[in-house]
Amino acid sequence: MIGIISWIFSLYSTPTLETPVPTLSELSSYSQVLSAQTSVESTPSSTQIEVQLATASAPTATPQPTATPSPTIKPTTTPSPKPKKITLAEIEELFTKYSQKYNIDREQLKRIAVCESKLNVNAKNLYYAGLYQFSESTWKAYRRMLHLNTNPDLRFDAEASINTAAWMLSTGRQSAWPNCK
Repeated sequence: MIGIISWIFSLYSTPTLETPVPTLSELSSYSQVLSAQTSVESTPSSTQIEVQLATASAPTATPQPTATPSPTIKPTTTPSPKPKKITLAEIEELFTKYSQKYNIDREQLKRIAVCESKLNVNAKNLYYAGLYQFSESTWKAYRRMLHLNTNPDLRFDAEASINTAAWMLSTGRQSAWPNCK
């Protein structure tokens, strides 16, 4: 048996001039002998496993298709809303509309806007912007609470700004404007 194993291992080693190359019929007969021996024994020994491994043919590699890259999805940008041109009369109407909606003092709502921006919807001071000089973080936080668009560019929109400020006043957040009492 050991002679067969060493002969099979010699088949897979680098051939030299001394190693005779077996014919197909010789390989077949050795394979049959090995099969008969392994089927007789119930538990294969380590040498039998080595023989089986040595006689097993290597699987042939199948070519894999080349992966085609999928196109990169570009994020769509949401354009910033453009502030509408608004007259002083329209701003006055918005003070009335949102003071009634939130049941707050209209004059206090207007007074804060005058104090913060002199009713200039495009007012900007460092990080603060709009009629009520909201910072981006304050704007986003309160607009989220209102379930409204949090885009900080909306601070320059008179209606969005007045609506947010009126809601803040109605919920006791006057302290957002400490210099405008």
